[in-house]
Amino acid sequence: MDAEPPGLAVAALVGLIVGAILALELATFAGVRVGSPGILRVVFAGWVLLPYAALALVRGVSRRWSEPARTALQAMTLAAAAASTFAYAYTALGAARPATAVFVLVPPVSGVLTLVVVGAAALVDRKF
Repeated sequence: MDAEPPGLAVAALVGLIVGAILALELATFAGVRVGSPGILRVVFAGWVLLPYAALALVRGVSRRWSEPARTALQAMTLAAAAASTFAYAYTALGAARPATAVFVLVPPVSGVLTLVVVGAAALVDRKF
């Protein structure tokens, strides 16, 4: 029986889906605002969706993980979705001219932070 916090798995799944949709929409909107060519908007759309696709794949694999590692993954999924949505929304909607750097840096930063947090939870669970 799982001892995960009730609803965290569902919240993480909803956050994953909503975050991916918002990331796609905000990246596309920012690209249109600055007049980026269509192919560049497609490349950026794929880039900002990459962390969400990775989290979705890892979510499927995580069923065999320990409970602390799964909980850490679910919490980081929510945190990454919220933080990236905030960064993308602020950049796409609030800035006078959307900064490309935000859309370039947020995906790898969220991926690295997720790896660190989930890895740490797995190590702590093994009681090293």
